[in-house]
Amino acid sequence: MMNSNIVNHLTLKPVGHYPGLGAIFDVYIDGVCFLSTIAKFEQRFHERLNGAYTAALGCNDIMQSLTTSGSRFMPYACDCGEWQCWVFLGKVTQYDNFIYWGDWKNVHRDDKSKAADGLYWNYKEFPTLCFDKSQYLAEITKARAIIVNDKASQPILGRS
Repeated sequence: MMNSNIVNHLTLKPVGHYPGLGAIFDVYIDGVCFLSTIAKFEQRFHERLNGAYTAALGCNDIMQSLTTSGSRFMPYACDCGEWQCWVFLGKVTQYDNFIYWGDWKNVHRDDKSKAADGLYWNYKEFPTLCFDKSQYLAEITKARAIIVNDKASQPILGRS
């Protein structure tokens, strides 16, 4: 469970590669794997599909999205190997010396007209995360160093 402090602590752990995403990282918030928090929240929607993701925070998110206010990023994708199949997204915003992650959604459960069928998952109650900008950027810098030295990630970044 994430701590109840106002400011969260971000840790990005390299966990291998994902097709089309290059080197990927798992997200830990306050020392806890973020996926466990998502799975627990999603239990209210479905007992089997909740948390059916794998780490998918890839090269483009690390190199660009996570430091661009207003950008969407994908910390988790389907565990089947086709990331487009099942996607969990957040949005980055910045204010003063803080970075926020919020506006969460699963793009395959985002149509309110399907609520009666149980196919709309509302993430409004899922917590917005707040990071100290300097700690956050230091963690991103460490992840970027791994990507820059990862040969498999270079084609994803448009480098040879």
